[in-house]
Amino acid sequence: MSEDCVHLVFDKALPFETLQHWPGEDWEKRGPRLLRDLSLAARPVVLRTGRQASQPRRLDRLRDVHLTWATFFIAGDCCASIYNDPRTAVAGIVGWPGLAETAGIHRRGQHFAVPRSRLRNAAPVAGRTMFASSDEPHNWGMWLLCVLPAVVHFVENRQAYDKLFIYADHPNMRAMLRLLGLKAADVVFQDVSRAYHFESIDVFRQPQREFSVGSEAKTMFAKLREAVAGSIVVPSAHHLYFGRRRWTSETGGYRALTNEDELIARLVAMGYSSVDLECLGPEEQIELFGSQRRIVVLGGAGLFNTVFCKPGTRVITIESTPNHIENHSTLLSSMEADYGIILGQVDESDPASYNKRWTVDVERTTATIAEFMS
Repeated sequence: MSEDCVHLVFDKALPFETLQHWPGEDWEKRGPRLLRDLSLAARPVVLRTGRQASQPRRLDRLRDVHLTWATFFIAGDCCASIYNDPRTAVAGIVGWPGLAETAGIHRRGQHFAVPRSRLRNAAPVAGRTMFASSDEPHNWGMWLLCVLPAVVHFVENRQAYDKLFIYADHPNMRAMLRLLGLKAADVVFQDVSRAYHFESIDVFRQPQREFSVGSEAKTMFAKLREAVAGSIVVPSAHHLYFGRRRWTSETGGYRALTNEDELIARLVAMGYSSVDLECLGPEEQIELFGSQRRIVVLGGAGLFNTVFCKPGTRVITIESTPNHIENHSTLLSSMEADYGIILGQVDESDPASYNKRWTVDVERTTATIAEFMS
């Protein structure tokens, strides 16, 4: 088996050529103006606030390198990723049911290995390429934060590249590329079940995942908001609720808010328009988030559309668990939102190990929303 595999090494650096470097920025993280736990557990939620330092970021160039899964680059036996700790990232993928086969990476005792045949059969990508993928490629939120800046860099520096290499499997991802003026001839679409070999590829890299939105990214999102302003007819209501009934029905109950219909009925009676993000294209999502001043949204990938909100937009995120509240509060505070957080109740009888179904106390939730938005 050892002769048939490349055993990955993580403690030596790939030969990166750093093209640009951006130091981290200092910024002030504000806590939510409202943080209300309406779960039966009523547990305290502690958030980091105050002066923060965002991560430094680099644009690195790699030559004669393979890629497997979404973000694992291999040269010889050395493995690196878009973050500084590839071994932990590889371990997470291999430990996730079903992804080890897709990634082509397997555990061998305390080590990890990739079949040589996978690398020999890699799809070649010639010329100068810009990389645009995230470690969670299907996730719309990570696509906005990690992938879109690379796309914009490609567009602004089109003469420097032959191709953009990108994961964009969802129709909205591809629609966003068209919105930015990309054509099919500009792009190599990534299939995460395949390996690739690049002659030369430029990659944005940083120490770890970053949920704060820096000044450069905020400018990028504001330009997109301004570009689509007035392009669609927005709801007449001044307040919007963004839910995911369609997503819940299509995924068979994945993190389902089981009494969402009741919550929507009450919010509509309060003057809200209910919008299902799964029914909207990117222009509509940008326009709706960018034009409204009062927004209620379920915590999840849809919340990341708040990057298109204007500073001072009043936002309430309703979360199923405390697991992502730290990251979501970082996102909202860095976007200068006037935000609040409501925590719902997980259904512990759900056999799922994560993303369990959940409920909200509709009376207390809507009363809290009315108080915060007044």
